Amino acid sequence: MANYVLLIVIALAGFAEGPWWFVLFGAGALSTETLINQYQFLRHDPRAVQQREAWLHLLKQVAINVAFAAAAYFVGWLIGTFF
Repeated sequence: MANYVLLIVIALAGFAEGPWWFVLFGAGALSTETLINQYQFLRHDPRAVQQREAWLHLLKQVAINVAFAAAAYFVGWLIGTFF
C-alpha cells in the first residue's frame, strides 16, 4: 500500500515540475522493502551470499523500481503539461 502512495507522490512531483532526481529518491524508497527482505534472507542462510540468483533478483527489482518511478514522474509531468 505504501508503494502506491510513493508512486502518487512521485507523480505529483512530476506534475509540479520538480527536479528529475525525485525519481531516484522514489526508486530508493520503493526498493527499501526489497533490500530488507534480501538482508533477512542472507542473514538466515549464510550460504546464500554466494548465490548469484539472489543478487540478480535484487538488481532486477531495483531496476524495475527505477522504471516505475520514472514512469510515474513522466505521467505526472504529462498531466501537468496538458492541463
